[in-house]
Amino acid sequence: MFAQPSARGFLTGFASGTFTGTIDATGIITAPAGVVANVTGNLAGNVTGNLTGNVTGLVDGIDIDSRAPLASPTFTGTTTVATLAASVTVNTAALSVSGAITKSIATPAQITTNLTDTAVFGNGPRAVFTTDASRNLYSRTGLALMEQTITNGGAQDLVVIHDDGATGTATLRYSLAGGTNVTIGPGESVKQFYDTSISRFRLEQFS
Repeated sequence: MFAQPSARGFLTGFASGTFTGTIDATGIITAPAGVVANVTGNLAGNVTGNLTGNVTGLVDGIDIDSRAPLASPTFTGTTTVATLAASVTVNTAALSVSGAITKSIATPAQITTNLTDTAVFGNGPRAVFTTDASRNLYSRTGLALMEQTITNGGAQDLVVIHDDGATGTATLRYSLAGGTNVTIGPGESVKQFYDTSISRFRLEQFS
């Protein structure tokens, strides 16, 4: 079947099987609902209605014979909280997770000096540190709204210092409840997060 519309669009090639429909003066091909046909060759112009069957050749200038089917996305390797992109945001009313969620644990080298604008804890969900003596933590780097638990795995204290107005970068300091410094003793943990509303780190809970 060959057709040449008078205004725009044209149908070239041939259809195997039976095709019924109408072609108006503008070159628009209208197929009735449920048309079943195998079309080979080049199809140009506007097609409305339902067309089912096998289509080969060019569609809108694209060689569909060589187009591979879209594959479903897959994850390779071990997917944990730590390996997900840091910028992923989930905007849902509820998030349901089945199975176990694993978190990576960073173990930085022993802290041997007071810490100012430090990156020693990284940006992961957990870090276990040790110190050679009682050390102070004045300020640290991190991501906006990040949440991290740090645990004292040694035998010496780490003292988190409330913003003293002088030590370290202002936006990397800590804002602590009552302006009181917090000591993380051996075996103790502190959960901290960065509060963008005041541009300071906070301690969410202490144990």
